[in-house]
Amino acid sequence: MTWTYLAIAAEVAIRAPEPDHRQYAIGAVGIRRDGVIVSARNLAAALKNVHAGERNPFPKAHAEYRLIQKMGSGGVIFVCRVTKDGNLLLARPCKRCMDLCRHRRIERVYYSINNNEFGVVLP
Repeated sequence: MTWTYLAIAAEVAIRAPEPDHRQYAIGAVGIRRDGVIVSARNLAAALKNVHAGERNPFPKAHAEYRLIQKMGSGGVIFVCRVTKDGNLLLARPCKRCMDLCRHRRIERVYYSINNNEFGVVLP
């Protein structure tokens, strides 16, 4: 069952309408307490930090952050980083996103490690 939701998160990541200059994309799927499934993708590649000329490092662009805004409190999250050729990479959420998960009482966060492994954290 976990792989099913990670596959959905990978699909969310790669179906972006705008081109992504990176060699990977990140998508997230959440199951709210009421059973509704919501999704979000990472926008960090699309945003720029005008002052530094670098990509936006702020977690508000992260797939997990954007997903939690749609979920409300509680639920389970699945995060996947997928390369352009379809391979899965490590997608463990950053500290700020994990702090938000704790604050919103997310029960579990599953994340891709590679094509054969996934991890889980209990915020």
